[in-house]
Amino acid sequence: MSFAPGPTIALGSLVGSLGLFYLWLPFSILNPFEVDWALHHDWGTNYLGWRAFCLDEWHLPLLWTRFGLWPTGFVIAFSDSIPLLSLPLKLTRTVTGCGFQFLGPFLLSSVFLMILVGALIFRRLGWSVPDALLAALLVALAPALFHRGHHVTLTAHWLILLCVLGLLSPKGRLAFFFVLAQLAILISMYFMPIVLWFALINGTFKDGRLRPGTLARSAAHVVLIAAGVLASLYALGFFHADGAARGFGYYSMNVLGPINPEGRSRFLPDLPIGQPGQLYEGFQYVGLGWMCAMLIGLFCWWRQSGRDAASKLRGALLIGTAFLFAAAALSNKIYIGPWLVAEFPLVFPLSLIAGIFRTSGRYFWVASYVAIIAALVQIGLRLRPPYRTMTIAALVALQLADVKLPYRVPADLDIMLMSRATGRSAADDLAARGVGVVQIRNEDFEHYAPLVDALIERDIAITYWYVARFPRGHVHATTAEVLQNGGAFVSARPEECRAKAAELRGTASAAYSDGWCSVHHEPGASAGRSGVSPAAESDNGEARSSGG
Repeated sequence: MSFAPGPTIALGSLVGSLGLFYLWLPFSILNPFEVDWALHHDWGTNYLGWRAFCLDEWHLPLLWTRFGLWPTGFVIAFSDSIPLLSLPLKLTRTVTGCGFQFLGPFLLSSVFLMILVGALIFRRLGWSVPDALLAALLVALAPALFHRGHHVTLTAHWLILLCVLGLLSPKGRLAFFFVLAQLAILISMYFMPIVLWFALINGTFKDGRLRPGTLARSAAHVVLIAAGVLASLYALGFFHADGAARGFGYYSMNVLGPINPEGRSRFLPDLPIGQPGQLYEGFQYVGLGWMCAMLIGLFCWWRQSGRDAASKLRGALLIGTAFLFAAAALSNKIYIGPWLVAEFPLVFPLSLIAGIFRTSGRYFWVASYVAIIAALVQIGLRLRPPYRTMTIAALVALQLADVKLPYRVPADLDIMLMSRATGRSAADDLAARGVGVVQIRNEDFEHYAPLVDALIERDIAITYWYVARFPRGHVHATTAEVLQNGGAFVSARPEECRAKAAELRGTASAAYSDGWCSVHHEPGASAGRSGVSPAAESDNGEARSSGG
């Protein structure tokens, strides 16, 4: 199966992606050695996960690093550090070092691949190069894509478009979707069920007929792909983490999500929602350009006559796909605006799947891309150039006029409590005292990102890390446990250090420096039965009852 785009489509996709990126994010983040911006919010977790992995030695499983979540360590797939890039770049660290970021280039590549793969889809349908590029540009103008700017791995929406392209290609079944499934694991496992579903319907879609042999072959392909997925998940370390987490039903999509802009539209008002999680993972606004395209496509489909059996079956498969993933996005708690209109319990194995893929709102992406591509196909069948070209150009202009693309990137790190310079000096002092592990206040991890960066560079582990899944059996260490293992509690707030020292009742003392302070163990101080004061024992019990 050939996916060679040709120089015109490749160049057009590059120009289009640069234009959209310019409207979205500053070009400065494309510089690999510009890392200050990457220490902000979720980007900080992604970038520092890569840094910890790169600076650490190799471990089994392959994505494990000991620098975070001491004493167990963690798998960087759960800090969204893009294993697809982290693994090969760690192999080259003796030449390249570890002091660079690839988050900015990955964001640009996602926009580029969206346009490129979209154009290939419409070329496969027989469209001219200009029309294919215009249609791909409209597809790439998905508000949900640009809304995910802070969550880098989830901008790989081109994986969904590659699944659609796989359906339209006359050849290729097992190998193509096998590779796609492996890519999904190495970017974000949320794309993996999407790939498996498209692999399942691929044979029937190509044949245009329901045949037992085709269904059995497709099922066998999915089993083989799933076996490869499980092997990779084990080798990479996914099974070394807790498999389930809360959030299913909370991070769902609202029924009104496709028309609720949540501040992304210049024309439409925001609508009420059912719960806060629907603002983030449940964001699914499609934009006025997409809305009009879908209405025009529906009208063209309604007026179309003489559809053969194969076309009807393919249409049914696509409609079924859209409804399946829309239902997953709505979850078991269905909200229309602020009202919960339906709720039902989940039975096993649905409860297990819901725990693993807890942020269900993301799955409406599949439904929205299937809908916009199908709408454009219907427009293409009904309208011929130049009317098709003018119609799609008008839809692109309407989408650009409506959707607010810019994503805020901080110009500096003044919002953080600890500067880069202070973080380096603090790390140097701790390293000079032989500190091997540092505890910082969990909820303030973002504010200490420059310090965390400096600590892992000096071979000092951190007790906390924001990850989607904690390691199996992990319990957050208490301050007393950290100090007894040659560690220190660090803060940018002197009052916190004073409170910690007082809490441990003479077993530890606070030290203050410019912009930061630390609490360390006093070996000669009086202590309880195990070297821990009664207050520390209480702290220990509370942490263990709620940790992990």
